[in-house]
This record gives sequence, structure tokens and C-alpha cells, in this order.
Amino acid sequence: TAPTIGTITSGTPAGSYGAGGTIQVDVSFINGIGGAAESVSLKSGSFDITLANGGAGSLVSISSDWNASTARGTYVVAVDDEIDELSVSSLAIGGSGSVEDIYGNGLTVLDIPGGSNLEDDRTFKIDGVAPTIVSIRTTDPNSPIGSPAGTPYGIDDYIDIDITFSEQVELLTSSLDLVLSSGKTLSVPAFTPHALTKQVRYTVAETEQTDLLEVTGTPTLAAGATLKDKLDNSPND
Repeated sequence: TAPTIGTITSGTPAGSYGAGGTIQVDVSFINGIGGAAESVSLKSGSFDITLANGGAGSLVSISSDWNASTARGTYVVAVDDEIDELSVSSLAIGGSGSVEDIYGNGLTVLDIPGGSNLEDDRTFKIDGVAPTIVSIRTTDPNSPIGSPAGTPYGIDDYIDIDITFSEQVELLTSSLDLVLSSGKTLSVPAFTPHALTKQVRYTVAETEQTDLLEVTGTPTLAAGATLKDKLDNSPND
């Protein structure tokens, strides 16, 4: 009787994993359909596990020779992998290889039994997407409070600027720098705990001038600064 696929499980705790996180993936083998656990050997080639990760899929390839009732691989979350429930989309034997039991019966049916996929064992939420800035704006009026409409902001007048991120983040060690059209480099200081929006105050200084205040270029992280979400995804990576 040829071996078949039993279950797909993991010894890694359920939870959320970001880029660089590792998840153990175990594929068990049984004798025939609904039979007992059975040891098999990878004779040649590779045993390939393709994980549905929200994109093109991630391949976990096991190429070392083994003789056991379970094949174990490790999935490493890549940047931009994202899915609410990680599962295995397909199994395959690569490189013209073969998987056989001790009697030489080959594993040819690689269908995953219903209710036996990784997501049925435990839930892994995958988020390898780095946080981004989605908006930089102010709710302050076009002129200083108490001044006639059209009055420009002058020396020592201030504008509160809100930086909103795609998800809650923290900024560690150093600053996030915004270059303004007035010639000022406005630095957002390090902050924790995580926040979705961070406000910073721009105070007009002598010699600074512009007809339209805006951020020019791309905001940059100062040397040593790290911006990251709750799963440690970071544009630094």
C-alpha cells in the first residue's frame, strides 16, 4: 500500500509573525487512506511545501535525506508576505525525486486531506509589510489665529503637523526628518509606545520663507533611527 499525506501541523506557537519570523511546518505520512503513521524516505530530489502567503507563495524545500513518518521544514516570513491565516497550498516532489516506504511503495498522491491543513492545526497571521507614511497634514488655519485672513505666518508663529502611518509604529534611538519648503528640516523625535499618528510642531524661524509650506522629497530616518511596527517590520530592512 502506497503512503499518503496524513496531516500538516506545526510545533511553533500560534500568533502573528513579521518579516524574518520562523514557523515550523510538519507533514506527516500514513499508510494508504486513513491508515496508521508510516515512515518514508526521500530517495532523491526534494520534498516541496508551498505555503499560501498572500502573494506568489513561499516554497519550503526539504532536500536532505530522511527516514521518518514526519517531514519537517521551516518557513521564514519574507518582506511583503501577508495573510490572515497561513496554510499549505500544495505539496510536490521536486527534482525528479521520489519518496518511498520501506517496501518501495512510492508517494504519488500528495493531496492534503480535508481538515488536515496547517490552518486547521493553529492560526498564523503573517504580516511582513513594513509601515509607511500615509499622510502629512495640519488642521491649523491658513493664517495665524487672531490675524486677518491671508496673513502669513511670521517668526515664532507655529504650525502643528500630524504624521499618520499605515499602522501603529514606534521610533527608536533617533529622529524622522522632514525637509520643508521653507528651508527647515523638521525632526520628529524618537517615541514609544506605538502610535498611529505623531504630531510635531514647526515654529517659523528667521530667514525661513515659502509661499506654500510642504514637505519636499522623501522623509528620511536619521542615522541610528529605527521605525518599526508591533511585529518589528521596518523600512530600515
